[in-house]
Amino acid sequence: MFFSYNLYGEINSKKKVKQIVIFILLSIFYSGYAQVIISEIQSSNSSTISDEWGDYDDWIELYNPGDLPVNIEGMVMKNNAHIWGIPLGDTSTLLHPGSYFLIWADHEESEGIFHANFRLSTSESLIICESDSSTVIDSLIIPDLASDASYGRCPDGEWRIFDTPSPMEANHCESTVNLTIRTDGLLIYPRITRENILLKIPDNEEDRKEIKLISTLGSILFEKSFFGEELIVSLDRYPSGIYILLLSSGKTICKEKIIKTE
Repeated sequence: MFFSYNLYGEINSKKKVKQIVIFILLSIFYSGYAQVIISEIQSSNSSTISDEWGDYDDWIELYNPGDLPVNIEGMVMKNNAHIWGIPLGDTSTLLHPGSYFLIWADHEESEGIFHANFRLSTSESLIICESDSSTVIDSLIIPDLASDASYGRCPDGEWRIFDTPSPMEANHCESTVNLTIRTDGLLIYPRITRENILLKIPDNEEDRKEIKLISTLGSILFEKSFFGEELIVSLDRYPSGIYILLLSSGKTICKEKIIKTE
């Protein structure tokens, strides 16, 4: 009896351990969006790659740099005016480590389940979120791209413009157009505030600059063009939360996260 009782308990214990392991793995598998990134986009595709209908449309490339597979079904993408979710129930949404996934941003949902309800436009934000549509996973601001150029990440984490796009494969970081994404020299104070933030930009005062305050939902809340090296932005009328501050000047883009407190 003593032996049988222990054997039963051991079997039960192993079952419980197995159930816990399976639960953890499933949790990681279904909620591991955070390791997925936007790898490359193209907003003016003339001859780079065509969709299943032969159309040369805008596209967004996702990449899984992690060590575990991720099912990206239910992930939400949005720009300044539209929200779109990756459909559920298709096995191809399982993104293995080191794998890429292409979404067509052509505003033609009737052409297939991986055709989003928006196109890519210069100076607009592109945000990918958890299925709750508000937890941001990754984001970018779309720069002005020449026909058949693309915009993507390099291994050093910097965003660059590519004159040789590489959909569904590693980006060609040796083939880039001189565009700088920078925060060095840009003073934003304070980054956590109840009221105003001060921007000091160490650029030529004669250069025209454009600033945008963007919500995590992709809405442009404030935008202004200005000259000079300083600007005060008031956050008084906005609720507490996280905001993205975008500054562009020529071919320089600066993006910073701002936290508005109560």
